[in-house]
Amino acid sequence: MSIVSETKIYNLVLKSGIIKHKTRQLFIAELLKSLIKSRFVVFLELANKLDKPIKSLSIEGCIQDFFQKVQFAYEALILLLLRFVAYDKLVLSLDRTELKIEKLKPFLNKTQIK
Repeated sequence: MSIVSETKIYNLVLKSGIIKHKTRQLFIAELLKSLIKSRFVVFLELANKLDKPIKSLSIEGCIQDFFQKVQFAYEALILLLLRFVAYDKLVLSLDRTELKIEKLKPFLNKTQIK
């Protein structure tokens, strides 16, 4: 996975229509940047990779609050995340979502869905 500049990540988030609020767009862009750095989805790992002068446990709480309280387009977020993944085979596991997988089929045509 190549390193992408913060501006490019923010522009991708802005164009994707995941969320309308600018501050929340910046937060998602920061999360994506930390996800690229850490390659883990564990919130504490993401918090450790964010460049902020705040304790990781506090950032972890902010991430948890964000996903609990903020409404955004999960489908658009997944499509955005798939832009960063180079894949021939990809196993996508979804838990507790009501995602319409048909919307993702054009992007997952070589994928085994379990």
